[in-house]
Amino acid sequence: MPKLCSLVIAFLITLLPATAIFAQSTTTQVATVTTDKADYLPGDTVHISGTGWQSGELVRLEIDHSEVSHGNTVIYAAADFSGNISNSDYIIQSYHLGEVFLLTATGLSSGLTASTTFTDGDMFSATISPVSGATSATGVTYTVTVTNLSVGSGSATLGSIVVRIPTGFTSVVTGSINAPVVSPFSFRTGVGYTNGYNAATHEIFLSANNNGLASNDAVSFTFTATNSGTAGPHEFTTRAGDNNSYNFNGSNAIPITGGQPVVTLTSVAATSLAVSAASGTYGGTANLSATLTSGGSGVNGKSVSFSLNGTNVGSATTNSSGVATLSSVSLAGIDAGTYATGVGASFAGDGSYGASNNTANLTVSQKGLTVSGLTANNKVYDGNTTATFSGTAALSGLVSGDEATVSLNGSA
Repeated sequence: MPKLCSLVIAFLITLLPATAIFAQSTTTQVATVTTDKADYLPGDTVHISGTGWQSGELVRLEIDHSEVSHGNTVIYAAADFSGNISNSDYIIQSYHLGEVFLLTATGLSSGLTASTTFTDGDMFSATISPVSGATSATGVTYTVTVTNLSVGSGSATLGSIVVRIPTGFTSVVTGSINAPVVSPFSFRTGVGYTNGYNAATHEIFLSANNNGLASNDAVSFTFTATNSGTAGPHEFTTRAGDNNSYNFNGSNAIPITGGQPVVTLTSVAATSLAVSAASGTYGGTANLSATLTSGGSGVNGKSVSFSLNGTNVGSATTNSSGVATLSSVSLAGIDAGTYATGVGASFAGDGSYGASNNTANLTVSQKGLTVSGLTANNKVYDGNTTATFSGTAALSGLVSGDEATVSLNGSA
């Protein structure tokens, strides 16, 4: 009997440790790590926080960059009495644009781990064409293209775009907009704006009509401007926002990547073009002439293009006096009449001389027709004006493709 009691006690003692181990295995501690935003801009501080860590332990925070060249960043946070952590040491840099970051937290005492991701993915690019030219009193048409390069599941849409026209550019007139069908844009209207251009602020405004420009989509627009004397590089500062309210402050602004668009102009000598009036007969030809000068002297060896009523008809090279002549230009298709700006001439400019253009009067006179092949027959006066003709009427001088009607009247 005593032996049996010993065995029962021993058996109970053996069970106790096993029961304690089982209870321990059902308790699972969960740790978390988060950031205050999903996406950041350059200059933003990433505020990291977490819960469920072992009280007082040091937690290793490793930020894994998607760009290998940057390398990983390791910072630390100490858990408080409740197991909470916080750290605000990491600041987003401009070279982080487009990156996706993986944040992994590891408790150095508990071995607990947690992870999350964040991005610096919202960005856009802007280009302008042409990027170079010469100062000139003649307007140049530029095209600005803005592309949404934002990445990630929460990437921004571009709802508003503003381009500042630099000093020296005048006579700004906006043209057309080319945008995706699903993301149409319009020039801003209202007080102070003329088809998107504000002369007081020297800015062109565009806004999305619907949801804005999605990731990897682009919108472009044209405008014409003149710069007659300011050489050098000119930056067309471009801004974008994630809505169409034109608010470019704080989290609404989207950063640009690749630099601002720049146009570089070279200084050239100003030119003027004097166009001579031209005339000719309907269906015939006319001689066109224009004189290109700079500083009062003729400019030799430059190509001048001519047009009649807006239609290009050819070009000629200036002689030593600056005169370009285009002879025997067809007037086909131009009705008889006077056209105040019918003759057009333009010089495109080059690396030494600025562009210029002008117009002059064009006069097209009527063309006379001659009737032949008919002979009036003699008759005895009978008190009336009727007469008879013999032969077959023929018209000479009729322009090919035209029609004419001949009426014959006799009188006695």
